[in-house]
Amino acid sequence: MEDNPTRNIFKRQYKDKPYYKIEKQINGERLYYGSFNSLEQAIQHRDFLEEQQWNIKYCRKPRGEKYIQKSVSGKYKVSKRIKNNQIYYGTFNTIEEAREYRDFLEEHDWNPEYRKIVRKKRKHNTPMKYIHYRKYKNNNPRYWIQKSVNGEILVFGTYDSLEEAMHERDFWESIDWNLDLLDLY
Repeated sequence: MEDNPTRNIFKRQYKDKPYYKIEKQINGERLYYGSFNSLEQAIQHRDFLEEQQWNIKYCRKPRGEKYIQKSVSGKYKVSKRIKNNQIYYGTFNTIEEAREYRDFLEEHDWNPEYRKIVRKKRKHNTPMKYIHYRKYKNNNPRYWIQKSVNGEILVFGTYDSLEEAMHERDFWESIDWNLDLLDLY
């Protein structure tokens, strides 16, 4: 074994809280084995992995782009549905930054205190669930219905009035947001 006590352990920092990632290059591929709150935990786990000869069954699988959405502006937004609410954690300039932040959040059980930016309250103060509002340059308001279905955020139409949007939202709720039922109407 090498003499370096932190071999394959990489210290990362989020705000004032450090964490330690274990990664190893195997057959030209960088594999991720987990993150820990303390260096001692990381060393203990790394030693276990060395005893197991870095068996890939202990490797964390690639996560793809889960919980990351690319915005129209080309930035990357990290969010997750928790207890039926879509929680926003932050926006990043590169996919790599978003992935690293998402990995950090997964290791810390998506703790809301790690939210990068607190979302501003909407100007239109309506308690209408799933209905969003924006006033455009011509001073005309637009309303839209937006909901996450099977992990994908969908827009169910735009409307000129709150009443129209509420009517449509009530319809979608009555069929439990099931897109397949539209063929029956």
